[in-house]
Amino acid sequence: MWGGVLAALALVGFWRLVSPGPGTLEADLSNLDGSPEEIRRLAYDAGLPDDWADFLVAKAWVESRWNPYSARGLQPGAPVWLEKINEGANDAYSAAQAYDRQRQKGIFASSPWPVERYTFGSYGLWQLMPANGLASSFAGTQYENLDPWSHFMPSRQMAMAVDYNLGLMKRGAYKADPTWRTIYAGWSAPSNMDKQNTEKVQAALERFGKGLDASGIPRSFMDRRPSDDVPGAVAILQRIGDVP
Repeated sequence: MWGGVLAALALVGFWRLVSPGPGTLEADLSNLDGSPEEIRRLAYDAGLPDDWADFLVAKAWVESRWNPYSARGLQPGAPVWLEKINEGANDAYSAAQAYDRQRQKGIFASSPWPVERYTFGSYGLWQLMPANGLASSFAGTQYENLDPWSHFMPSRQMAMAVDYNLGLMKRGAYKADPTWRTIYAGWSAPSNMDKQNTEKVQAALERFGKGLDASGIPRSFMDRRPSDDVPGAVAILQRIGDVP
């Protein structure tokens, strides 16, 4: 008898661990739209300047071809119905490292979500690492424990993508060359922002150019200075992120 009781208690504990608690902001992954028109609509609702919308549209083409259900990594952790995961052991490894770094800082200590949702890889329109995006944007706020699958939702991941750009803009390399080109170079690694003449970064910038081409934006956009008056992640999330 006691064996059955203990097993039942263990099962209850397991579901408490992997199931969201009351009020937890669970992701809604139904009917997601990653089209350029939707990205621009969300950017407008967020109060972002037009050049930020242009960057987000072009970057989303490069990362996901405007498919919000795009993912790179390894199961488990992705929704089981996800049609395709581009296999990426490196993405899964990097996502796990990112999660471990944030946990060492005490972030996500009360998260109700399975660890695999943070660690299976990168996903969404802008292919952010789940733990890094959530921690950088929302640590210490009421949104710290957003469902990691929120990265699939353009309305939520946009807040985190903008926050990433704002972080890059604080760096010396950006201040020395404040252009969208420099911002883009920092997406692969912030250390690349002042290495734009290297073969690796030149290849990345060519992908940016192709994203601009696909979006109907002239490549001269790369050399523009980004607008400065931009809301932060919490404000964006509250305006467009499907949260109370």
